Amino acid sequence: MILFTMTISAQQIPGIDMEIRSESGTEGHNIMDFTVVLKNKGQMPFSGKINIQTPEGIRIAAANGIETELDPGETVFLPIKIIISNNAVAGDKTLVFSLADRQSKAVSEKSATFKVAQDTALRIIAENPILYINNMKDSVEVRARVSNLGNVKQHVTVVFKIPEITQENIFVEKKEMFPYRKIRFLFSGLCHRGL
Repeated sequence: MILFTMTISAQQIPGIDMEIRSESGTEGHNIMDFTVVLKNKGQMPFSGKINIQTPEGIRIAAANGIETELDPGETVFLPIKIIISNNAVAGDKTLVFSLADRQSKAVSEKSATFKVAQDTALRIIAENPILYINNMKDSVEVRARVSNLGNVKQHVTVVFKIPEITQENIFVEKKEMFPYRKIRFLFSGLCHRGL
């Protein structure tokens, strides 16, 4: 479900360097691993916090940010878990990593871009799979529910045919379905003696 690539902004902040590394190497997982590498090249200790902005459908394990302290010349590696929810819409997603000092003054900002792969799963269920007809002059009503289980908008065509010798009574209905939505289709018609 997940493919990813990295792009990192080329900001140079003197004293503190921040690098974002992707540690995930396989697609199809709902958890991605990143490592934030912080290097203090300055002569003073640094104390601050990393905040991560995530798009809709993406969560991080450290929702309140990550506190960090660095001595002069020190390098730290901070693991980050990114959780891709089932309702994440397909496409490119960008995470923004912001490093600020204790006074909330911005020190560095980097971004990582990854791609949530398309999922086009659909499911159709007949709400009344068995029909009993007592009178041939009655009408028949069939209800079907189509669920878009995927994460992209899809154009759906449902075809319903009452089995007869002739090619009449073919019902076709088309609808546009948004991700994670259900639509009910209703087909009705009169019974024939040949049924």
